[in-house]
Amino acid sequence: MTLEELKVRLKQIEWRDIEYKEATSDVPKRIYKTVSAFANTVGGWIVFGIQEKDGQFTIKGVANADEMQGSFINTLRQKGKFSCAVSFKEDVLTDEAGTLLVFYIPEVHRAHKPVHLDGRIDESYVRKGGTTQMCNRDEIEAFFRDASTEHFEDRAVPALDVTNCFDAESLKWYRHFFGERHSGHETEAKTNLEFLEHFGLVVAADGVLRPTCAAILLFGTNAAMHRVIPRQVVDFFIFQCKKADKLPEQRWDDRIESLSEGNLLKAWQRIVEVYRTRFAESRFELDATSMQRKGTPPDYLAFREAVLNLLIHQDYGDQARKAKITLYADEVEFWNPGASFVTGEEFFKPGDKPVRNTRLRAMLTRIGIGEQANTGIRNIFAHQRELGRVPPVLENDPTGHAFSVTLSKQTLVSERQKLIRDSLGAQLSDEQAAVFIHAWHQGEIRPLEAQSVCGQPLADTQTILKFLVVQSLLEKHADPGGEVFRVAAHLREIFAEGAQPIQPAASGMFTEQAKPAARSMFSEQAPPAAQSFKPNIKHLQVIAFCTTPRSVAEIMDNLGVSSRQHLKYQYLDPLLKDGWLRMTEPDKPTSPTQRYVSDLNKKRSEEAATEQTSQPAASTITPSATKPPEPGIG
Repeated sequence: MTLEELKVRLKQIEWRDIEYKEATSDVPKRIYKTVSAFANTVGGWIVFGIQEKDGQFTIKGVANADEMQGSFINTLRQKGKFSCAVSFKEDVLTDEAGTLLVFYIPEVHRAHKPVHLDGRIDESYVRKGGTTQMCNRDEIEAFFRDASTEHFEDRAVPALDVTNCFDAESLKWYRHFFGERHSGHETEAKTNLEFLEHFGLVVAADGVLRPTCAAILLFGTNAAMHRVIPRQVVDFFIFQCKKADKLPEQRWDDRIESLSEGNLLKAWQRIVEVYRTRFAESRFELDATSMQRKGTPPDYLAFREAVLNLLIHQDYGDQARKAKITLYADEVEFWNPGASFVTGEEFFKPGDKPVRNTRLRAMLTRIGIGEQANTGIRNIFAHQRELGRVPPVLENDPTGHAFSVTLSKQTLVSERQKLIRDSLGAQLSDEQAAVFIHAWHQGEIRPLEAQSVCGQPLADTQTILKFLVVQSLLEKHADPGGEVFRVAAHLREIFAEGAQPIQPAASGMFTEQAKPAARSMFSEQAPPAAQSFKPNIKHLQVIAFCTTPRSVAEIMDNLGVSSRQHLKYQYLDPLLKDGWLRMTEPDKPTSPTQRYVSDLNKKRSEEAATEQTSQPAASTITPSATKPPEPGIG
């Protein structure tokens, strides 16, 4: 971390990956709980020499840097202080206000979690938001499950008899398609029990054959499933509103409970059929027996891979929480208990990766459900890219022991995103825009992730990243996790001042829609004299903030502007004049109840009219303001 990067972070709040301590002369004892928390979650920075007052962080410096760093490092390396060796990277930053000590504590391997203090397992900590919290019993048990060399799926189930715990139809269905794909396989003539034993799904326990948890999850009867996991495999909720419009107290519009019972094969069949008949954007046919598609529409492929990720990678040892598929009008979320064993760039690297349920994945892959192992996340990105949509959002939460994938229906270059792109002072190709916009929403991007976003070879992706750096849109940084590209500092300051990234305009979830028009919001055919001014990044902040009516005081507070005159002449007047904003009371400009609101629909109409009048009289022009009605569910 450089001094410049730290100063940007100081304008924000303390969060999951950073902890500030004033610690002018002594190392605070509580900081070792934070070390445990960082090691147990996603790693983080500890900075000594930062003063906090009224929620503001300022550099104060430490009095004796050499003595303090020695004391802290000696304790980190002290035998018995932590349950395992905790690695760290140290640095010294010098500012005119004082000397800062900076330490990075990386996440430890899951085999060593939970990292605890002084030999006491109850002294285990995790990072939640900007706080360090003591682990509860469920969190400690989840750490132990992830660390165990015996996975939940491989455990024998002693209470079940192999002669009556399997669903005959599920086994028949599976073996039929296994035989079609592996004709002549040595298991063809074997009995069901011999077939299961061949793949390690039935094992000897105390001299008796018993089913494994994986066998029951795949082929078990309803009664056997309840013995292994006393909860449903997945819940399916439907909201007809956009996610942002959902009220906290709002219940679902529909809940498909038929998905709640049965083994994984039955759950898979039901989910695919529900998707095909009720929500698929591109209709496709299914083989009535195999429940596999005869076509390959990309929306189905993205949905399928996300469902498989949910079924294969969830922590079935978590008896209290169940996986959820939640459909909104503008996106679909797949959430499952159990954090991923891989993080960051590892999602996008080819080759084998650690998997929570290796046997379940292998059995499903053998009959063609899903693509080649270890390609699921990259395929989800590829299918979303084929649809012309924003990339998937992956959220791996080691603290909450959960993982989610969100598939959006938002187009990659929506009207507001075009507004961002056209206002940055750089001409971006579609691939360059895709990488920058993804980084804009996440704050940073890494090379392999950028490759999945733009769909280009790695060498070309590196060229795109270099171009964005040259254009001062991204900055290249060395990070403990490898090379990372972050949104440039002059753009990051917007986030520090409380503004949010401008979100793309949602377009509805389960209906096909036309791709957005290729032209910019600022017509390139218009004569220079008639062309609208291009808002700078601060103007964009005002436009985004005023999607709901705002007062002058609210806008000033959001921008960090203290002068009403400055706000009026630099922001409000030009935006009003050019049609980006309108007054709620235009006949009473000085009214104390006056509010300002973004008027993008009017702006688009004006641009369309300007574009039409600039064409030759003989031309036939389709009005750009015409667009399909807002789609909904069903």
